[in-house]
Amino acid sequence: MKRHKPETLLREAIRKYLRLMGYYVITNYQSALSYPGISDLTVIKNGKTWWVEIKLPKGKLSEGQVKFQIEIEAVRGVYLVMRSVDDCIEFVKNGG
Repeated sequence: MKRHKPETLLREAIRKYLRLMGYYVITNYQSALSYPGISDLTVIKNGKTWWVEIKLPKGKLSEGQVKFQIEIEAVRGVYLVMRSVDDCIEFVKNGG
């Protein structure tokens, strides 16, 4: 049986919860052809888009992820870091 990393399990739990709550969720996988530092998830609902990076509580953004966050925020996009399912529940509860 394949064992998944804790961050992968957290990403999948958040992805499933958001979909259950009616959000359209795209999982972005990093590859040689990907935009450097792209967030783990792109989340869309009611014409709004959020770029969501999943990190464990003590995890830090890489240099590429920080650059991507700066670029998204420079065009008035919304970049979020979720560190737990509770963060995600709070996001939904607050009308995200």
